[in-house]
Amino acid sequence: IADIRDSLRSGSNLSDSMKMTGAFPSLVINMVYVGENTSSLGKIFDKLSDYYIKKRKTQSKIIEAMAYPCILLLTSIFIINFLIINVIPSFGEIFSDNNNLLPLPTRILMGFSNFVYKNYFFIILGILLVVAIAFIHHKKKPRTFHSLLLKSSYYKMTRAMNLSFNMDLLLGSGLTVDRSLEIISNMERNSVFKEKYQEILFKLKSGEPFYKSAQEAGAFSKVLISMIRVGEESSSLREIFSIMSSYYEEELNSRNQKILGLMGPILIIIMALIIGFIVLSIALPIFDMVNQF
Repeated sequence: IADIRDSLRSGSNLSDSMKMTGAFPSLVINMVYVGENTSSLGKIFDKLSDYYIKKRKTQSKIIEAMAYPCILLLTSIFIINFLIINVIPSFGEIFSDNNNLLPLPTRILMGFSNFVYKNYFFIILGILLVVAIAFIHHKKKPRTFHSLLLKSSYYKMTRAMNLSFNMDLLLGSGLTVDRSLEIISNMERNSVFKEKYQEILFKLKSGEPFYKSAQEAGAFSKVLISMIRVGEESSSLREIFSIMSSYYEEELNSRNQKILGLMGPILIIIMALIIGFIVLSIALPIFDMVNQF
């Protein structure tokens, strides 16, 4: 803030001062630039405020919905890990004194427990190694990962919502479609989508309709492309993006609630089956030993 103040006092405009700090995204800087040149800086800041509040609310809803399944998953992993490492080996020593053949579930459980107990360090090391290799591969060849994501309808919907959010904001501030897409392209961190936006932008500047350019890029749903066409033909592109932004937000919230709502019961069932198998495997030889007496 102090740097911006000093820059303003030295005669620089606000957008340049903000850009010099490197602390603000290009979306904000470009919006402020538009506000300065159209004498609507207050209106621009109101729009940016609404945009980021809406974005934060969407993120908070996802985090809230994920909290319970994540806690349940971590608890399940801890309990199962504790049983396999600390509890089951103790029973293994008791059962080893009994010369009778152990039931098949017990033998499977004991074999698995012994393997994990003896190779615990190498298993953890192997998991970390796989994660590290995947991370390095993603950094070196991000296109492979992003290309796989593009096959997901959920991911496409997320990207469509982001585009609609940004286009609604930028077009509503008086920017042209070309300039709006240029800003979105500069903001984009995903290399695949950055290329898609640049491809659309190039075709737009060559005179091709927006909807056709987006269709040929193959990165967005048919619904969004159809709505863009309607917006272009009726000269209401900004209103269309506003509608689609709300539509995708509601649709994604609904999907997230359904997916995360199912995760809790599924995790409970899986945990119950695993613990049930462990209890049964331990109980069977104990019953056999009791019957011998």
